[in-house]
Amino acid sequence: MEIFGRFPQEVLLRDGSRAVLRLLERQDADALMEFFDSLSEGARRFLWDDVTDKRVIEGWAKNINYNLVLPVLAEVKGKIVADATLHRRPSGPHRHVGRVRVVVHQDFLGKGLGTILTRTFIEIATEAKLKILTCMLAEEEVEAIQTLRGLGFRMAAIIPNYFMDPKGRIYNTIMMMRKLG
Repeated sequence: MEIFGRFPQEVLLRDGSRAVLRLLERQDADALMEFFDSLSEGARRFLWDDVTDKRVIEGWAKNINYNLVLPVLAEVKGKIVADATLHRRPSGPHRHVGRVRVVVHQDFLGKGLGTILTRTFIEIATEAKLKILTCMLAEEEVEAIQTLRGLGFRMAAIIPNYFMDPKGRIYNTIMMMRKLG
């Protein structure tokens, strides 16, 4: 998967502002922690990892393996405004499947950044010969589900009571899938 020639990449957002997409690097731990700290509790509640724990973020930055997890940051004026990852397995029964996660700062929602990041992963996954992309969302994440539908993802399953937020509330999970090339 040739990704390095793709980044950094400048993109135009719906409001006319510009963002730079680039790969996460080891020295980004503090800036990424600042990004996650700036998110509302609601924006963090369905993330799979405790992004308020600095050790988690430092571990991501320290243990980068672009072949397993491709972490892409979006920056505006040098500040991280989105974090997106494409997860994949090099072997086993899921080696043809990628899983996408996109987190956009609340100040940048509705500007097309999530769509741009997801399209970027669709292109990368297609080039990498993956066959399927998935994304797991709480059914309350209506806007994200609509965005994914607009990008060719379809609801593959509803998994009852699969997500629990930090306050212990339980949510049904929607598994979205998109077939690739």
